[in-house]
Amino acid sequence: MIDGAYVPPIDRNVSCVTQSELEQAGFIRSKTAGRFEIIKRLPQEAESFDTMFDYADVYGKFRMAAIDSPHKISYITNKEIKSASAFGGELGMKTAEYNGFLFNVATNISQNIYFANPGKDELNEDFFGRDKDSFAYVSQASINYYSDYFHVRVGRIKVETPYANSDDIRMSANTFEGAKLNIDYTNKLRTEIMYLNRWAGYDSQDEKAAEFQNEFKNLVSDESLGLFGIAMTYKYDSNSDASLWYNYIDKMSAIIYAEVAGVYSLDKADLSFDYGLQLSNIKELENSGIAGNVVGAMGIVHYHGAFLGGAYNKAFIEDGKFITDGFGGGALLYLP
Repeated sequence: MIDGAYVPPIDRNVSCVTQSELEQAGFIRSKTAGRFEIIKRLPQEAESFDTMFDYADVYGKFRMAAIDSPHKISYITNKEIKSASAFGGELGMKTAEYNGFLFNVATNISQNIYFANPGKDELNEDFFGRDKDSFAYVSQASINYYSDYFHVRVGRIKVETPYANSDDIRMSANTFEGAKLNIDYTNKLRTEIMYLNRWAGYDSQDEKAAEFQNEFKNLVSDESLGLFGIAMTYKYDSNSDASLWYNYIDKMSAIIYAEVAGVYSLDKADLSFDYGLQLSNIKELENSGIAGNVVGAMGIVHYHGAFLGGAYNKAFIEDGKFITDGFGGGALLYLP
């Protein structure tokens, strides 16, 4: 799945503006998965540190979930575990902005619906934490700084990049500990730089290693420094981007990833065509066994609200090696 996120700078030359924040799990992935979302909000400016909290914005999203997996086998009991249900989601607070700074904190929650669930030995653990029970944990806690030209976040953050992303499935999206910087040179050219070393969320768990989704743990290992990433993105049309990423994942792999994706529309017909191309080169580090090359392409035709699409990936891997999806959904193309 191909990922990138861009937050345009706030225009500080006018007293009241609407900020459009584009939060998407990558341009190609968003189109193929139907997860393209634009959120508009009115930014709040505080006059002092104290009033940052007076104008705080509370946000959240909640879900009721049920799962039935007749072929899943528990690592612990070696028994078939079929079903589970839970209620939960994300609840957060973002302060107003003061001199460019704001604070963001969020909690992820999953509550076991006991009366609707089987006993723990047969319970599907996908919605739960340690001991197959409910959880609540601080998934985001960051200091943000905005200027006309850049945006930096430090702490526990949510990111959407090719090889580290939220992949918001089940009850808890992936979030990371680290820092991320967006630099906007022009309205067409930007750079993203990030460092991540720990994560939590559904994709982070490993029951064999007693690591659960509601607990932050190292990306690779205790000996790894984590992930360093840098990207350059050029917006060559209003709905089209070309991006080049370099990720160095200590003790695991070095990854070069390139993507071109966009939309072509016919002016006199309600017809549009989405296209995307991707290339990933994965170099092995520290004899990790993770190495290979991946190419992919996708196309989607839209007409009067209906669409037809297709995606294709091809991996080139040597014997004894394998490729990675990264930390989250990964960079490979797919359709729902």
